[in-house]
Amino acid sequence: EINAAYERSRQAWEAQDPLSLLDLPPMEDPKLLAAMQILTNLSHSACMAAPALLPLLIFKQISLSIHHGNCAVSVVSYADYGMVLCGIMNDIPAGYQFAQLSLALLEKLQANAFKSRVYLVVNTFARHWWEPLQEVTPALLEGCRSGLESGDWECVALNLFTYSNHQYWSGRELLGLAEELLSHEVVIEQVKQQAALRAHQSYLQAALNLLGRSTVPYRLQGDVFDLEQLVPSLKVGNDRASLFSGYLHQIFLYYLFEEHEAAIALIPRVQEYQDAGIGFFLMSTWV
Repeated sequence: EINAAYERSRQAWEAQDPLSLLDLPPMEDPKLLAAMQILTNLSHSACMAAPALLPLLIFKQISLSIHHGNCAVSVVSYADYGMVLCGIMNDIPAGYQFAQLSLALLEKLQANAFKSRVYLVVNTFARHWWEPLQEVTPALLEGCRSGLESGDWECVALNLFTYSNHQYWSGRELLGLAEELLSHEVVIEQVKQQAALRAHQSYLQAALNLLGRSTVPYRLQGDVFDLEQLVPSLKVGNDRASLFSGYLHQIFLYYLFEEHEAAIALIPRVQEYQDAGIGFFLMSTWV
């Protein structure tokens, strides 16, 4: 069903450059505008509760925009479509073009209420496939700043989490990284985003382990994040992102400290939750 819906969405634009969709007329039908808002709200819920439905919701938004014109929500829809094309359909060139379309339409419509979300999606799931990571990462801080201005607390936290993700896996100097992670932890706590906070703290604890600030350096266990202790509650809350990050960090710590048998034994756990990492830069370190 997803492949069929994807093909229908692709047929609507494949005869033209995706960036040409920037010139579509404005969507004016109030019912369609309401439908776009409902679909993007459902996309957010599906991302957490029913990920298999997410592409179908996004494909519908793309169809409505192409056939009936652009609106402010289309800015998010094109970004989400780029995410699906890059991370699920493995069409990176087209996904990158839709990410660029989203940024261009954001600028054209000045849809600043969506800026933090668009910056999050584009810079987490699309640009890193095509551009050097060091050129992508600073935009996540801009996404955080925009979210603080608009009150989009979830995207504030997620922009900072992805920033941490990029900095850690790109080999940032550990002392400076740990200091920055500590300052970002405070911001995420202030905006009360617990899921993002836990995932962020897994990076902070891994950095502290590598700096020698843990009792057992090869165990992801400390005052900030204790994987073994947190696993039961993370499973109850279906916090797949924190489980994936936690298990992945634990495997790398085992590997770095030559606990090879323990690392191999943990591989099935990472595989169980790797859907939470689809599209992220870190998947290149795992796959």
